Amino acid sequence: MMTLMQRVIDQRKHHTGPVTVVCSNGATKSGLFVALSLILEKMKIDDQVDVFQVIRTIQLRRPEFVTNFDQYEYCYKCIKDFLEGQSVYANL
Repeated sequence: MMTLMQRVIDQRKHHTGPVTVVCSNGATKSGLFVALSLILEKMKIDDQVDVFQVIRTIQLRRPEFVTNFDQYEYCYKCIKDFLEGQSVYANL
């Protein structure tokens, strides 16, 4: 998921406009992608993020996005990987 996220970020540097996100059932993987995208964007802007609040905001419009603990846990693991990757590159 993080590889896909990075590819989308790279493409958005060259092209403007909306990004369309779809998956097989319309919620499971696309919900995670949208949540991670918003979480990482908020982290870049504010240097902090309330994951629960970001996901709750998404769920106001799409209640079927991020509905179980495993998906929350996956978001936290991706954030951890992202932060660890950032610190590695910062030391170069």
